[in-house]
Amino acid sequence: MSRPWAQSNTTRLRAPLPRLSQYSPSRQETCRAKAAPATRRLLGVVEFVDNDSRYLESEKAWSLSPGDRIRRTELHARYGGRRQGGIGPSAKTPNVFIFTDRDVGKKHGYLDRWEGDTFLYVGEGQRGNQRMEQGNRAILEHVSQGRALRLFEGSSGEVTYVGEFAVDPSAPYHLERAPETGNGPLRDVIVFRLRPVGEFLYRGRVHRPETAKPTLSTPYRDLDENVTTSPRKPFEIDPDAVDRASRTHIRLQNELASQLRSLGIEPQRPGFGDPKFDIGWWWKDTFVVAEVKSLSPENEVLQLQLGLGQTLDYVNSLECTGKRSYGLLAIPRPPSDDRWISLCESHGVRLIWPPFDRKTLLPPHEH
Repeated sequence: MSRPWAQSNTTRLRAPLPRLSQYSPSRQETCRAKAAPATRRLLGVVEFVDNDSRYLESEKAWSLSPGDRIRRTELHARYGGRRQGGIGPSAKTPNVFIFTDRDVGKKHGYLDRWEGDTFLYVGEGQRGNQRMEQGNRAILEHVSQGRALRLFEGSSGEVTYVGEFAVDPSAPYHLERAPETGNGPLRDVIVFRLRPVGEFLYRGRVHRPETAKPTLSTPYRDLDENVTTSPRKPFEIDPDAVDRASRTHIRLQNELASQLRSLGIEPQRPGFGDPKFDIGWWWKDTFVVAEVKSLSPENEVLQLQLGLGQTLDYVNSLECTGKRSYGLLAIPRPPSDDRWISLCESHGVRLIWPPFDRKTLLPPHEH
């Protein structure tokens, strides 16, 4: 079932969000600018290839900037997509359009909101548990389908372009309990975690995620270890394998948080402008940032390669803002090949696994 909207005037986002700090564009923007293409790839944003004329033409044809207003009828006439509902995949251009309207959405249990620099967008489906199909699947698979995900404020009449977003590749969605239409019984709703790709509109101002100043002050929240994955078509990735990997990752992350608290250290999660580390913490004037990776015999090398690269990126991002930082790569067991220990050390990253203790969790100069 589609996500219908009542006819109403355009409304603005009103979800509270910490106020952006002022930043100095010099050194920080320089470091971020160099990393921008890599950041887009890490987000899962499709880079259109030269031999695909349809995508190249569509990419050039997109003319809206964050903050621009347009009649919804004109938007769909120009770029395609459904003229009603909250999610509108386009068959005309490589775009998926999503619309958020706080006042109208809450009537149907759609409580869209900002959380740090991540926008939480509730999927479609008014009654019963929401399913990963139709518009919801279009959001989840927009990267693999080569589509840009474009968010608008308002649901009818004149709407405002917020910016291009991408589902968070490490945690694309989670389930929450919310009422059916008309304050009906509670049911499961799909909440997508969307991150801005480039410039985006927030509270009437245009911001860039690569220039937002890190806050490094958001308390960690233990994650649900009972994750499940929606069924997939035959011969696609085994959802049981995905769930096992996700549970291992979450258990390991929660175990880190528990050990830190036992040492009197308050764990942190990413906030607005922070690199997307899994868990971090302050120790004196140093921010320790950790990337968590599950391992299997089949993916161990790839996971270690990815984890080391991500950790180095987090550390570099923080150093660009003048923060002293140290990187850890946490895995559930010792690596099969010991060379990974020395390889990480040679790049200033410590490879750790349970049991965690003070020696493994603090910077080397603090042992």
